[in-house]
Amino acid sequence: MKNLKLIFKKNPGFHLIDITGLSFGISLFLVLITYSAYELSFDKYHKNSDRIFRIHRMATMATPLTAHPYAEALKSEYPEIENAVRFHFRNVNIVSQANERTVERVSFVDPSMFKVFSWKLLYGVKDNSLRDPNQIVLTIDEARKQFGRKPYDDIINSSIEIEIDNTSIICEIVGIVDNIPKKSHFSTKIFVSYETLKNIYNEDYNNWFFNSTYTYVLLNKHENKELIESKLPKFLSKYLGDKIQNQKGNKNNVYNQYKLWLFPLEDIHLHSNLGYEIQPNSDFNVLIILCCAALLVLLIALFNHTNLNISLFETRKKELIIKKILGADKQRLFLETSSLSVFKIMLAISISIGIVVFLDNTLYEYFQISITEELAANHYLIFILAVIFSTAIIFCSVYPTLKLSRIKTSEISKFGASSNKSSNLKYTFLIALQLITSVLLIAFFITINQQLDYMQKKNLGFGKLHKLVIEHNNPDLIDKKNFIKSKLVSFKGVNQVSFASTSLCDPYYSKQGFFNPKTMTSDDFIGTYLIPIDEDFISTMQMTLIAGNNFISNESDLKNNGIILNETAIRQFGFKTPSDALRANLNQIVDYRTGESITKEIIGVVKDFHFQSLHESIKPAILIFNPNLFSKIIIDLVATESLKVEEIISEIKQISSHTNLDYYFIDQQLESIYNSEYNTRFAVFNFSLVGSILAIFGVITLSIFTLNQKRKEFSIRKTLGASNLQLFNSCALFFLKPLLLTIPFSMLIIHLLMNNWMNQFEYKPQVTMAIFLIPIGIVGVLIIVATSIQTLNAIKKNPIEWIRQP
Repeated sequence: MKNLKLIFKKNPGFHLIDITGLSFGISLFLVLITYSAYELSFDKYHKNSDRIFRIHRMATMATPLTAHPYAEALKSEYPEIENAVRFHFRNVNIVSQANERTVERVSFVDPSMFKVFSWKLLYGVKDNSLRDPNQIVLTIDEARKQFGRKPYDDIINSSIEIEIDNTSIICEIVGIVDNIPKKSHFSTKIFVSYETLKNIYNEDYNNWFFNSTYTYVLLNKHENKELIESKLPKFLSKYLGDKIQNQKGNKNNVYNQYKLWLFPLEDIHLHSNLGYEIQPNSDFNVLIILCCAALLVLLIALFNHTNLNISLFETRKKELIIKKILGADKQRLFLETSSLSVFKIMLAISISIGIVVFLDNTLYEYFQISITEELAANHYLIFILAVIFSTAIIFCSVYPTLKLSRIKTSEISKFGASSNKSSNLKYTFLIALQLITSVLLIAFFITINQQLDYMQKKNLGFGKLHKLVIEHNNPDLIDKKNFIKSKLVSFKGVNQVSFASTSLCDPYYSKQGFFNPKTMTSDDFIGTYLIPIDEDFISTMQMTLIAGNNFISNESDLKNNGIILNETAIRQFGFKTPSDALRANLNQIVDYRTGESITKEIIGVVKDFHFQSLHESIKPAILIFNPNLFSKIIIDLVATESLKVEEIISEIKQISSHTNLDYYFIDQQLESIYNSEYNTRFAVFNFSLVGSILAIFGVITLSIFTLNQKRKEFSIRKTLGASNLQLFNSCALFFLKPLLLTIPFSMLIIHLLMNNWMNQFEYKPQVTMAIFLIPIGIVGVLIIVATSIQTLNAIKKNPIEWIRQP
């Protein structure tokens, strides 16, 4: 209570600045450190997480996908591998008890899943689960969704119907597992026995080149992953050597073409960003940047607090000297001067926790986690934060109080003397550090904002606005596609309708080998992305056909044998112009072992379009007509008409009952691809804002401290006739020095930071000087205004007031 009264009675404005700066800095630090701890903890909840590895493979590109036989072969070949498990993901129809169909992403998995991973089987027998074909395990949430309030024991041995590749499978529920924690690099709610795939894939189940599975291995204790990796070339030679040597397009040594390595489970979320990841992962480099920024903001807030305390205690220097003359010991002076600092830091921590709790729902929208819940559940993080804040309290209270409690009584005559060169150098460095931090944060925010703005405005080669995508897994809709199109086009708000396998913002595309028979052999095939579409896709997606024709609905031969290429594919296959490619043939390999191929005719060429993230360059793509793969209905809506999505869904359900449909808009889906960048922008924006505020607070505190030290100098100079302008110029020069020193260092660091972040994008905006000048200008103006106000207030004082001030 005594400290509280002291805050409001003596220099309340300064204490308010101090507590506000500390609260902002600590709040931001708490949020980002908690989020960083959450990101770093992915997959570590598994008992043997340090011994679990995912098999990564290199062929034409690095990928986490392997073929079905890998797991069993690796386990049998190497005794160092304790167990192995495969995951194969597919979208299937789940037929509910009410005969309603919902599209769900299920995981076909080996029974060894429960021995490798630490997911708890709550109901059912672990040793018998997922061993036989057509067995299924549900998570708690999925069991509730499918069976309502039915007791879990009664759900066991019940049946559930799934539909996959036009085949209906009745599965027996053999277990209920706890929900998969959010701290997993993938999530799923339905597990189907891997044996079920034998009857689905037939020959491909044992095909070493049908790479569609994620393989995980559990090593024995104390085994070295590097030792096992050194044996993998022999594994490839033994199991794939003859197959690769006989396979067309692979003439070189087996290990030069193919490579396997073990990737730690704990590193997947932050360090693996390959094609065909199960789910989008985060970026470790961005996390490091955010952590460093959080730490810098906290340090600046603490530096400001320390400097302000020293400045305020300097005004009590004469009082402390008198107390020492009257017999006060160092311990008493230490407690008297340190208690206020401790109180303010503790108060700021309390306010910061309140701010985080208050903003928890808002923060959830960006980070997809409850910061308060995550912080409360992480006892190790709480301990680390307690150590950090205790250290901060000790340093920030002990350093200035020790300095002031050790003053000598002989220094009373020196009271008010101007600071020496070492002090000026120290405070110049502190100001420069804060300015550089603020400039970097603002520059980083501008860089991210420019890149995201560029991606939003960039012409992707297709129209992304007002495009509704309805996902289904019902063959009946494909059979009735012409009728559905005519019905939907009759709506006032619908322009066109197309059936396709993709909306051009999907993460996965199949690849097939093609070669130009005039200039290439089957050994030189090019892996090309296949995009199955119908005759209305190009116009619905507002793509540009630059040569040739589209698929024609009444010409079946043209649709079955014709293909449409993008410009990149035209160049890759050796055609000089799109017109040169028309009516030319490409051979599509159907058997890589023999080189057997079928002939396709190029009927058209479309302008290049982005069907992958802007992190990637445009790859060769071939548009084909394949009705069996039309899993999406794409609807081009009229921008000026207000048509409810529910009306469209209702119309489709009337045509084909018992169909559950998911939908999204393409522009929203594209934004979700860059969630990591948007979250980074949000975090950096707040860092920039708080960092700038703290920099201003810091300069204000340092200006107060400096002006207090220059009191006697000002008094003497004003008495000797110095004008206010002369005094102002003297002070302004002191504060402009660190700003000028900041510019070259800031520009260098901005350049390095910007290049490092933007290099992850294949397509990016042109760099301009604005990225360098705007942040320096913003910080410069704010600092000049803040220091000018303080300096003007100081030099306007009567010299007598300076001398009389205690």
